[in-house]
Amino acid sequence: MKKLKQKVLIISHDASPGGAQNSILNLSKILNSLDFELYIILKKEGGLKEEFDKLGMCFVWNKVNLSNSNIFIKGFNKLINLNQLLNSIILKKINAKSPEICISNTIANHEIVKNFNNQKLKIITWVHELNYMFKVAEKVSLERPKEIIKSTNFFLCASKAVQKHLIDSYKIPIDKTYVIYEIISDQEPKNIVKENICFKVGGCGAIGWRKGSDIFLNLANEIVNVMNLRDISFEWLGSHKDSIGLLQFEQEVKKLNLEKHVIAKPFSNNSTEFMKSINLFLMTSREDPFPLVNLEAGLNKSPILCFSGTGGSEEYALKDNIFKYGDIVSMGKRVKFYKENLSLLAQDAKQSKQNASQFTKQFKTKEVEELIMKLLSYG
Repeated sequence: MKKLKQKVLIISHDASPGGAQNSILNLSKILNSLDFELYIILKKEGGLKEEFDKLGMCFVWNKVNLSNSNIFIKGFNKLINLNQLLNSIILKKINAKSPEICISNTIANHEIVKNFNNQKLKIITWVHELNYMFKVAEKVSLERPKEIIKSTNFFLCASKAVQKHLIDSYKIPIDKTYVIYEIISDQEPKNIVKENICFKVGGCGAIGWRKGSDIFLNLANEIVNVMNLRDISFEWLGSHKDSIGLLQFEQEVKKLNLEKHVIAKPFSNNSTEFMKSINLFLMTSREDPFPLVNLEAGLNKSPILCFSGTGGSEEYALKDNIFKYGDIVSMGKRVKFYKENLSLLAQDAKQSKQNASQFTKQFKTKEVEELIMKLLSYG
């Protein structure tokens, strides 16, 4: 008799190409390769949806967007709440399949998870947030993270920093947690050649306070205008055309007289070419659980420089590349050191690539298989 497949429900807060979203996608790909039967709910759509569609029965929560609907749909919705109806159909279909565990990605899924609270389904939450984003989720986006904490049977943590936050702030027992770092795709770039026409330093993320794009500019100013290094350029990947953030970024570039040295580039689904082009990656986030861009930089032979006390970056970065929070002078000196010692840069770049390869989907398959079997028998 053919053995029945074990069933897993995956819930993702959205399907945009961000770090947490790519990690749950890659985890889902591993489970699919291990012959688990997947059911997937996306709280919001995005560019990764087609990839999720290939892995199992995939649903979108609150699928009807009334702001873009015609008069007929809006009128019909006044008689019957269409999203409520469609969501109930999703829940009925999934409950009929009786998945054994649910892996909910991030703390932003209470609206969906609450529907399974009275089921025998074990709720596993993969937490990618630290203190600041917990507060944003609770006070700004009203995602009710405390309710997610109550509903969760077991916590996956994107870094040791996330695990510590859960234990210290929410009194979660350590034996209800497991650190599984973000998972990157297997497509390791080949034949990476860094052009030495101009030493290039990169940064990445949505322009703003949390990702520290202002710190990135202060570092550029320290290196160019204080240290007087001129044959160097700084590129930030993640700008959005005509956004307030980009306008502020560009205005600051002008005020610091950095127009010849700093540029912001729009984000694309494929950041590989950007990572290939840079020599160093500055992780200037004020808070980040375990940024996937660190691994992308590493795979493309770019060592990262980061601050301590800001999340999981210091769990990955080379020891000499971790600096006291806000110490842009020391970080700037390290950039200068690498620029003047390209052989040591190449050595650290090789080590960074080796370290990053340990987070690829292929490398993580065995760990995920052992973890999922543990979760299936948990409790």
